[in-house]
Amino acid sequence: MSSYPQDAACRGMDPAIFYPMRGSAVKVPKAICNGCSVKAECLAAAMAEPERYGIWGDATERERRAMRYALAPSTGRARRLDEAVTMNAAGWGRREAAAALGVNVGTYMRYLKDAS
Repeated sequence: MSSYPQDAACRGMDPAIFYPMRGSAVKVPKAICNGCSVKAECLAAAMAEPERYGIWGDATERERRAMRYALAPSTGRARRLDEAVTMNAAGWGRREAAAALGVNVGTYMRYLKDAS
């Protein structure tokens, strides 16, 4: 069994390689990560922290953000949208439902429209 980060392919390399400037190419750091034996452990560590910057486990910050979003059980908006539909079906008035959700009436109406 490998021990991350001691077995990482990037060990001893200049860390700046893995923190490219916005819009810079990420081919070199991703190529290093792609052949690494502890890539999965590295990515798991970056997801657990969460690391906001740099290439970790062959994933950019944008890719990790997308993974976190995909793994999230439910967003606050999704939960409020479900609650708005339930309130509407139960006959709640627009103003009282919006107030209960902590949003304005226009937002409450958009939730209903988005749910349909």
